[in-house]
Amino acid sequence: MGSGKVRSIFLIAVLVLGVAHADAKTRSKLDVNALPMNVFSGYLIVVQASIGDGHALNFLLDTGATTSAIDLRLAERLGLDTRSSTMVNFDKTVQVQWCVLPELDYGPERATNVKVVVEDLRYLRTGSAAVDGVIGWDLLRRHSFRLDFAKKRVVFGAISTAELHSVPFRESWLCLAVPVDLDGLKLWMVADTGMPGATFYQPQLE
Repeated sequence: MGSGKVRSIFLIAVLVLGVAHADAKTRSKLDVNALPMNVFSGYLIVVQASIGDGHALNFLLDTGATTSAIDLRLAERLGLDTRSSTMVNFDKTVQVQWCVLPELDYGPERATNVKVVVEDLRYLRTGSAAVDGVIGWDLLRRHSFRLDFAKKRVVFGAISTAELHSVPFRESWLCLAVPVDLDGLKLWMVADTGMPGATFYQPQLE
C-alpha cells in the first residue's frame, strides 16, 4: 500500500473521528442544558423542579403566566412567610398573596430570591399528579429556550435557527407575543403554553 494512500485513509479516519467527537460533544451539551418534560392534555407542560431540599416537585411551565407561583400547601409545608399586595397579571391588577423563594432549580437553571404568587393550584392538577408551582414568564424570559415536543424536553441556551422555522416576536416583562394574519387583519397574539387554543379579545377584532 502506497504512503499516499495510507495518509489519505488516516486523514479520513481522523475526520470521521473528529465529526463523531463533535457530535458527541453537541449531544452532551444538549443533555446538560436539557430538562425532561411531560405533556398532559396535549398542551400542559410539566417539569421537575426543586426548592432547597424539596426535590421532585411538579411545576407547570407556562409562558402565559406573567409571574411564577407556588401552591399554598407547599408554602405552608416549607414554612414560607407570605404577604399580601397587588400584582399585575397579564391584563389586570389583582390582589394576591406572595412570598420569596430562597432558590428554585429546574434543569440547568437556578433562580434565587424569587418573588412568587402563593395560591391554590389544585385546579391545575394533571391526571393523578398535583402541580406544586408554575414557572412563569418572569423566569423563562431570562434565557433562550426551546420546547422539543418530539423528545419531550426543554433545552436552555443559545439556539441555532439554521434548520428551524422562525417568526419575529415581541417580548417584555409582561408576555411573549407573535404576529398572526387573520383574514388580512394583522394581530399580535400572546404565545401561551398554558392555553389549549386561541383566544381573541373582541375590541382587537373591530
